[in-house]
Amino acid sequence: MWQSVLLPFLLQCCHTVFTKLRQSWEEIEENKTSAGVSAEQIEGIMYGAGDEGEISQEVIDEQFAIVLSRDYASLIEAVCMTKKQVEGEKGGEGGGEKCDSGEVEEEMEEVKEGGAGWRGSGIRDKWMSSHEIAPLASHLLSSGGAMCELLFISVFSGLSWGDTRCAHTFTNIAGLIIMKVSTGLLPVPVIGKLFEQVLVALQKHGIHEGNRTALTSLAQLMYETMVAQQSNSVPLLQNVLIQLPGNTPEKMRAFHNLLSGGETAQLCKRRRVKFRELVSGLCQGHISEVYKRPVVFDLPEIVFKKQAKTETHEPVSLASLFGEESAL
Repeated sequence: MWQSVLLPFLLQCCHTVFTKLRQSWEEIEENKTSAGVSAEQIEGIMYGAGDEGEISQEVIDEQFAIVLSRDYASLIEAVCMTKKQVEGEKGGEGGGEKCDSGEVEEEMEEVKEGGAGWRGSGIRDKWMSSHEIAPLASHLLSSGGAMCELLFISVFSGLSWGDTRCAHTFTNIAGLIIMKVSTGLLPVPVIGKLFEQVLVALQKHGIHEGNRTALTSLAQLMYETMVAQQSNSVPLLQNVLIQLPGNTPEKMRAFHNLLSGGETAQLCKRRRVKFRELVSGLCQGHISEVYKRPVVFDLPEIVFKKQAKTETHEPVSLASLFGEESAL
């Protein structure tokens, strides 16, 4: 009965929450760009100095949006994906052996390296071995409909919300649904808009190393998936990439030529490097460098005058205790 009970409720719930969140984040970003709050004002709010009730309310609104966004991301995550049971994790009633936790941890570290869990098509299958599409999302992605459309809008819009934790969660979901969506379900203009949303999120969160690696992997995964499943969208994606700072047609051809060379480890590494070069112009650098303020000391030069040394014959301290005769 999920089609008549769960789906209508889920659609209404997600639509209401997403509409509220999108409006909240738009207002937050608009206030940040137009208000011009100084660092001294923010410090005064944090330590309770001065009467800054209006700005303090903006801070509270942003924290409320972050909390609600994380809850909404958890809801979408529960709808879209589920974690696979690791083979050998549970022993049978007869006392079957459990898998070695060290090996599992090493494998999961390799999978999770880079934030979102994959670094291009080379690790895609391995990432899929630990996560799979949920039954409800699988049906929605194969049949389409209003809920399917809302899932894509929520996930790809949430990538650029002002919370890096939400961006991380939505990145995981986005990679999974892109690989599982039915061929031809997404029109070419929609694919272009979704790809642009990933690049917008990369520009916003690229100062954080984990998000930068994850979103770069998502963009590469999306590009390679569309090349394999829906080749008529490739010219549009190439047109988007060529507009990024520092890109040339030669760089685009160099990356595109690597897509037909198989799935060897060395080739996948070369793809990652080439694609990272294509989108590197969006990232402003590491967060420690973006907000680094140059310190210039404009102080007068201090000149120390050297004092002339005068030779003085002072008695030795121990010798002075015993008198002149003892000193001799």
